[in-house]
Amino acid sequence: MNPKGHSLSISLLVTIIGFLVGLALHLMIVYYRDYGPTWGSFSLKGNGVLIFLIPVLLILIVGEFFAARYRAWLGMVLLPFALFLGLFVVLGGV
Repeated sequence: MNPKGHSLSISLLVTIIGFLVGLALHLMIVYYRDYGPTWGSFSLKGNGVLIFLIPVLLILIVGEFFAARYRAWLGMVLLPFALFLGLFVVLGGV
């Protein structure tokens, strides 16, 4: 496979995985927002679930490094949009 086709397939892979991870995180955040545990004054219900948005930044950084490693520049551009679509757009807002 030529390098251009390889970088295109890596870009597609990074974008699809980013979208699916965004969907999975959305479902987890909505579940914990509605049914999350509580410990005394600390609760994951309601706005306490925003702590789960921290891994989104880490996933974005790892995905960007992976795409840059394989020179998949299109994947680097599309990954933030794919995460955003999976987290906030497709199934509704958090």
